[in-house]
Amino acid sequence: AYSYDDLDVQPGSTWWYWLEIVSLGGATTLHGPVSATVNAPTAVTVSGMSAGEETGSAALPATSALLALLLLAGALAVRRGQQQNRGH
Repeated sequence: AYSYDDLDVQPGSTWWYWLEIVSLGGATTLHGPVSATVNAPTAVTVSGMSAGEETGSAALPATSALLALLLLAGALAVRRGQQQNRGH
C-alpha cells in the first residue's frame, strides 16, 4: 500500500499522479495515471454560543435546529475520515 499527502492541491482542481516502482536492480515499472479531485471543505464550525433570556417558544426550534446541524456535520466528518482512512 502506498500513500502520498499532496499539500499543494487547491479545491476544485483535478490532479493526476503516477507511481514509479524502481527495483534494487534499477528496473522501473510505471503505474497510472490516477486522478484526484479535491472538494472544498463542508464542515460547519460554531465559534461561539451563549444562552440568553429568550421568551416564548421561538428559541427552542432554533436551538434544536442548530444542535441537529452540528450532529449532522459531526457524523459527516467521521464518515469522511473513515473513507479517507480506507484509501490509505
